[in-house]
Amino acid sequence: MKKGDLIYLPSNVNLVKITRIGTRSHIGDLLKLQKPKNVLFLGDTGEKPAGWSSSKYLKVLYDGEEWLVKEDDAILGRLKND
Repeated sequence: MKKGDLIYLPSNVNLVKITRIGTRSHIGDLLKLQKPKNVLFLGDTGEKPAGWSSSKYLKVLYDGEEWLVKEDDAILGRLKND
């Protein structure tokens, strides 16, 4: 994937925002999608909340804000009406 690619997220996917406390990352906000959405890919990130699975997370633009989503939940290039 490259920056600016369109990503399709099915319903019930969790989006997270990360906050830092000292040197550790923690969940700041959590949002569960009620409907499928198309979002923009902003880049890969190695950052994830402390204690979370080893899944790879992607940085995406949703509703004008940066969020993280598990790579396994994202489908590259699928177009559907929001």
